[in-house]
Amino acid sequence: HLESPTLMNLFKNRAITERCAQILGPNLLLWRSYFFHTPSFSSGTPWHQTSTWLSTDMKESLLQPPDVEDLFQVTCWIALTDAPKERSCLKMVSGSRREIYPVKHASQVGQGDRVFGRYGVELDYPIDQQNVNLLEAKAGQAIIFCERTVHASTDNITNKDRWAVVGRIIRPDTRVYTKKMLEEGYDVEILGGKKIKLDKWKAVLLRGEDRFGYNRVLQETSNEQVTLA
Repeated sequence: HLESPTLMNLFKNRAITERCAQILGPNLLLWRSYFFHTPSFSSGTPWHQTSTWLSTDMKESLLQPPDVEDLFQVTCWIALTDAPKERSCLKMVSGSRREIYPVKHASQVGQGDRVFGRYGVELDYPIDQQNVNLLEAKAGQAIIFCERTVHASTDNITNKDRWAVVGRIIRPDTRVYTKKMLEEGYDVEILGGKKIKLDKWKAVLLRGEDRFGYNRVLQETSNEQVTLA
């Protein structure tokens, strides 16, 4: 979003910001965005909680909220292509947002759709299929959910790729990255990334104001209009 005015404006759309404000409060920062690509005839994303991956090097947390038990972050998932159940739609477990669950590592884990990341990390949570909900989406539709909701995506069994873009939105009283990470970069061990530089990173004020000043913040304006379905 820092490189694309279209993406920046997309996440500033009131259809998104007003709904996020109902959950997190009137002041919102966008601290990360990324694309999710599921190629044709490929497996979906395994079960996980975003809270689990706050510590993507499995050592230090990227986010430091005042209270980790409080609701401080939501994920906004926007379909860029149609995402029916046959084409890697989201799926979520009802009621799973109530706790942050532990993970099993390396030799402790088995195989299948519960293993996440290159080091084989599995969420230690019993998936009851009766509580699993499929969230099919049309291109342009957005799904906003709590960062600790256990979620995954179905396999893409079609001959078409599925694309989505995700924004991670927080309250301004949440610190993003440690001082050391901002100065030296950080590792994403779970996905194999090393020393990702953050010298150009800034959060973006989507709504309200930042009274805390904990994070580097860029405020941008755009006249471009992006319409959500």
